Amino acid sequence: MIGDEAIIAIVLSSLLESLQMIYEFGPTTTRTQPMMRCFIASLRLLFLTTICLAVCLVPATDVAAGEHRWGVGAHFWKTVDDLADESLSDIDDDGLAWVLSYQYDPGSLMKFEIDLEYYDGGFAGSPDSALSPVGYIIIGNKLYAGLGIGITYSGGLQDDVSDPFYAVRVGFVLTLLPKVRIDINANYRANAFSDLDEADTDAITLGAILRF
Repeated sequence: MIGDEAIIAIVLSSLLESLQMIYEFGPTTTRTQPMMRCFIASLRLLFLTTICLAVCLVPATDVAAGEHRWGVGAHFWKTVDDLADESLSDIDDDGLAWVLSYQYDPGSLMKFEIDLEYYDGGFAGSPDSALSPVGYIIIGNKLYAGLGIGITYSGGLQDDVSDPFYAVRVGFVLTLLPKVRIDINANYRANAFSDLDEADTDAITLGAILRF
């Protein structure tokens, strides 16, 4: 069992290494490139530490096999860099998003999650409201880490859709009632504002989802 989870951790770690390579060789600014390499390396270490703790210290004692969970929540988001350019004055660099969530737990440490996020405006560089579907692979139970990919739909974006963005998530789950849990998590969104020509920045989020 632990051997299988170790293989999963190595695969997900390799995905993070690929993300790091994107920033090393992709179109990032000279000012932010060293900082982003350091930040992503730190995320990789935090991600692997969380995986190890989830595998070794947190047994699946209260997880039912084949469980479907629905959730509602919200998160606060903020761009990594300030959008100080005058041409971006109508675009917010922080805000609140509402989240609808579905999670499938097959009864192991790996889970699958799909979220639909609603933004009033500003996210992904769009001045209009936006919807972002995001899919995650989650490893862990009460303490977990995950990787995800998503896109943003908004009338304020070119062709009404963004390029894909990539998410790294860490979080923990508290059981409130036998079938009610609260999921508190933090995310790093890479490539989230790639549609902006005047800026090059990612985003971080902090939020909670109440799951049933």
